[in-house]
Amino acid sequence: MDALNSINLPVTVAPGQTIDLSIDLIAPSTPGTYKGIWSFEDNTGQQFGLGASASGQVWVQVEVVLMPTNTPLSLPESTPTSEVTIEPTMVIPNNAFPSESLAFDFVSEICSAQWLNDNVQQACPGTSGETQSTISLVMLPTLEDGSMLINPAIMLSPGVTKNESIQGVYPEYLVQPGDHFRAIAGCEVDSISCSALLRVSYQDGSNTISNLWAVGEFYDQKYTQIDIDMSALAGQKVKIILDVTLLNTDLANHVFWASPGIYHRPLPTATHTIVPTPTATIPPVPTATLLPSPTPTPILKTEPQSLLKQIQDFMSDVLKNIFGR
Repeated sequence: MDALNSINLPVTVAPGQTIDLSIDLIAPSTPGTYKGIWSFEDNTGQQFGLGASASGQVWVQVEVVLMPTNTPLSLPESTPTSEVTIEPTMVIPNNAFPSESLAFDFVSEICSAQWLNDNVQQACPGTSGETQSTISLVMLPTLEDGSMLINPAIMLSPGVTKNESIQGVYPEYLVQPGDHFRAIAGCEVDSISCSALLRVSYQDGSNTISNLWAVGEFYDQKYTQIDIDMSALAGQKVKIILDVTLLNTDLANHVFWASPGIYHRPLPTATHTIVPTPTATIPPVPTATLLPSPTPTPILKTEPQSLLKQIQDFMSDVLKNIFGR
């Protein structure tokens, strides 16, 4: 496909490190399926592939089809009666949830970000000295499928160097539970040479940069909706980075970050029913009723006899037994 026989790695790549590589291919004009197979080569000329066995292929495949021939139709002339205004169509996922709010608007805060073009700091879009070919604001952007957005977009365009990177590093933001980053990534309408790699990343307090999301965008009449749940970063102060690496130097290569923002979605709150606290009821203390004391029944007691009387009675009983009377 008319590609170069080989390309060099732009930098020395350590194990575990990642870089972005690209190469221009030209699709053949004859219909059919075409596949280009690539491999790596070390400094001794030894070729190797992917995987543990170093035999996996790096390949790209395209299918060339004949474009249909459009026959112009003869339509009767129409008499215009009134001017028709086409209202912009909002296709971004704004207000997807009625209760959510826009916590951070990357478009309105565009001048608070540090913009870098291949590590060269750029002026805020719209200020003096800023070229419209690099970073600009578009108030009513139209995506490659013809959808017009009612919210503005950040448009990034190439300069003079292929594979140049344009970054916007935004101020620190304290991530809250329920935060989502949402935007649309796509090419501008009629930008048929559009070809770029878009990334969303963040820089934490230790200046470590981590990727959140990435996609390759090409002019294919489609755009990409982005919805990143940032709950894992809740409680951290991070700098969100919008990054575009352009894959060609065509000045008509226009890439959109459409309505990028952090939307705060309140988390559901648990409801509870207040149960009344039971009150202790003190039972009345029983009243003691004084009953009348029973009248004691008199007990008859025999008075003890005198000793002399007892002796007399004893002798009397003895004599009666002897004499019979």
